Amino acid sequence: MGRYINYSIDIPTGNTTYNVFWAADKLSEQQDVEAGVNVIVNNKPAATVKCSGKNIVNNMEGVELKKSE
Repeated sequence: MGRYINYSIDIPTGNTTYNVFWAADKLSEQQDVEAGVNVIVNNKPAATVKCSGKNIVNNMEGVELKKSE
């Protein structure tokens, strides 16, 4: 119910977490999408890799993953 729609999934492994994200402005005529992966090491941001291009596909909606403990 807002202007923005976003999805993210955290994938932890050891002391590193990969946060895969996708976001879009629903009211934008161009509907620009921002997507990529944030890398967090020891709970500190280490890097962000952004997707580029116009045909970024989001398949995260409705995915049921095991909840973190």
